[in-house]
Amino acid sequence: LALALLACGCSKSGESDKTGSDATETAAEAAAFDTEAIQAVMADYVSAKLAGSDSLYVMGDKSGAYDKLHEGVKEMDGWFVSCVDVIVGDDVYDVDLYVMKHDDGSYMVGREVLHRINEEMVGTVLREAAMPASDSL
Repeated sequence: LALALLACGCSKSGESDKTGSDATETAAEAAAFDTEAIQAVMADYVSAKLAGSDSLYVMGDKSGAYDKLHEGVKEMDGWFVSCVDVIVGDDVYDVDLYVMKHDDGSYMVGREVLHRINEEMVGTVLREAAMPASDSL
């Protein structure tokens, strides 16, 4: 799992991210998942975290100022992944949000992983939600 987490995460160059504006995206790829809905779930998740922590993004024993949610979503092993940047002092924490799709078609953030601090790989799982038995990745 740790190696898979290190290999995952946001691409800084965006070469394998999917976005709604990607002109090379085929109709089949567009139907595979709803980027806008997934990013909306991520934005709602971040908003809820910030509201519950005096506008700080909490990551275990660290917290920092939320900077941005990256554009685009990657599909990786049944998860939909994008990341947020959090500023802690002079450091940029890259936190990957893993979204799962439930059998009913709804989405939820199921895993949160500290992917990098600045450019150094970390791969620490910060939170993992229990997945309902009927859902599978």
